[in-house]
Amino acid sequence: ASEAMVQSLLDAYPDAATQEGPNGSLALHIALRSKASEATVQSLLDAFLHAIKEKDGAGRLPLHLALENLPGAVRRSGYYDIEGALAAVAHTEAMVQSLLTAYPDAAREKDPDGRLPLHLALMNEALEATVQSLLNLFLDAAMEKDQHGHLPLHLALIRKVSEATSQSLLTAYPDAAKEKDREGRHHEGSLPLHLALTSKASEATAQTLVDAYPDAIKEKDRAGWLPLHLALQSKASETFVLSLLAANLEAAKDLSLHFALEHNASEATVQSLLDAYPGAAKEENVDGRLLLHLALINNTSEATVQSLLAANLEAAKEKGCDGYLPLHLALMKKASEAMVQSLLTAYPDA
Repeated sequence: ASEAMVQSLLDAYPDAATQEGPNGSLALHIALRSKASEATVQSLLDAFLHAIKEKDGAGRLPLHLALENLPGAVRRSGYYDIEGALAAVAHTEAMVQSLLTAYPDAAREKDPDGRLPLHLALMNEALEATVQSLLNLFLDAAMEKDQHGHLPLHLALIRKVSEATSQSLLTAYPDAAKEKDREGRHHEGSLPLHLALTSKASEATAQTLVDAYPDAIKEKDRAGWLPLHLALQSKASETFVLSLLAANLEAAKDLSLHFALEHNASEATVQSLLDAYPGAAKEENVDGRLLLHLALINNTSEATVQSLLAANLEAAKEKGCDGYLPLHLALMKKASEAMVQSLLTAYPDA
């Protein structure tokens, strides 16, 4: 309904703002669920301010409902007219601030799914100012997990919030750097460092997490990958990758070189990993490929191919999972004459 229509109905019967509907919702709850305008919401608050402290039939405060109207929630909702839906909720941040000003303790209240307003704000891509307001009103929210085992820091990293927001959450609860998300009987979950690397957060954020919990470098995520693997996968800088390797040389033994070649790591990175664990040249990945196969498939430099041959000359005789010898792969990828000659020299019968 239009703002004018809502105001006319309120003028005709002001107590309507105090009456619950059949599902236990007040007019304010219904307005927020329907993404009503800021003016309509303000009219309902003016008519019955106490509504701001009332939960609907599902156990949600007006603040929870407003946070579900943020852009992140709208984008996940599957609206056909996504641009129109986003325009309709452009006022939500201001509305959230108004609701918080009127009822600051709402920042401490969980919704039926065990999520605090801070969780909802991070999930739904609230502005930095909104997140900071919620944190300032309830600092201990930084150490609260939602029903999935997510701390606010986990959600912040998954959603790739600003460095400043991540830092604020970490400052509020430094031990968050040591806590895994989604902990349970069947999996260990991921540390904030894993999440930062997976979501390609800034290296400054990743380094802050390393500084907060250096042992994170040696821990695997729920999929069994170390931070070194994730850094290679996300194409982190050579400097950062090598710093992870230097802090945990054993990581070179966990197919890190295979990851490096699959994700086109620099020549220096590949060489450093090979120096840390030369035996990797004789190991196959889950697809049955040696490092030499991967190097040729990914058009790696001649120097890298020579280093891999030097580490395992017999690799020139080995067929990959696709049945091709290294020489076949080199020819298919139009490798240099020198590279082809090196492979022929290593295995003339190819």
